[in-house]
Amino acid sequence: MTITTEEDHYLRRILTLLDSARAVWLLAPAQRLLRVQRRLSMQAGEIKHSDHLTALLQQQPKRAPDVRLQQLTDLVVEAGTDRADAKKALRSTPHSEIVREAGALLPMGADEAEVVRSSCSSLAHGDTYGTLSVLDHTIVDTQGRVNLAQITGSPKRLFWAADRTVAMLRRGFELFRKRATCHH
Repeated sequence: MTITTEEDHYLRRILTLLDSARAVWLLAPAQRLLRVQRRLSMQAGEIKHSDHLTALLQQQPKRAPDVRLQQLTDLVVEAGTDRADAKKALRSTPHSEIVREAGALLPMGADEAEVVRSSCSSLAHGDTYGTLSVLDHTIVDTQGRVNLAQITGSPKRLFWAADRTVAMLRRGFELFRKRATCHH
């Protein structure tokens, strides 16, 4: 499969939008404790994925998963989380929820941010619904119930995705500058 330049741009948009939305999601809460909890919850998700990959590779982790999770639990409690709420605080948040929460803080809103993420993600994963929803297509021939279509990138939609991604990046940098001067 050959990836065209236009498809490559869509793939980059999903990564950049998700990464910048993650930064916005991490930095947005005014309460320092919530920012710490979000960061540690992301790390808990990393541990889960790391352990899954290690198991698939039939390797032994350097440190046991329960030891690593206990360390995160201790950190989140030391940061001010009630021990009874630690497990909930370390729950991994799905990408769609992160993008929606971050998008809600921008004029684009949660729905549009999710549309950008979902449509670009579907293209990145080769899902038909994304191809037919996001890319331009022209029916060239019909054979019975099968359509032969010419699929091309859509400059208008690429601009739209890039514009929303830049807005998310800007918001992330704004929040970073704000938190860098006063992190409490």
